[in-house]
Amino acid sequence: MEQEDKSLKRKPRFTEKEVDALIAKVHQNSEVLFSRFSDTITNKKKKMVWGEVQTSVNATSVVPRSVDEVRKKLDDVKRLTKKRAAGVRKDQTLTGG
Repeated sequence: MEQEDKSLKRKPRFTEKEVDALIAKVHQNSEVLFSRFSDTITNKKKKMVWGEVQTSVNATSVVPRSVDEVRKKLDDVKRLTKKRAAGVRKDQTLTGG
């Protein structure tokens, strides 16, 4: 039972440096990562670019991250950014004094 508890430990949160590296690398390769399938952009090429993003995040990280973890973190960052922007828009339309 004790061995199971040790193996189920969670990884630490992404640091600010890791998130910055993730955003910079994704922004640099956004054409390939978010474009539709075509003759020049295939899933193989997208997987290769996601691997590059993962290595750049792992270069700044203490804990090795998988491609799935990196993609999930990017989705979380995008979702939180959209939520904050919606909150700002909502606050701007309120009346008050």
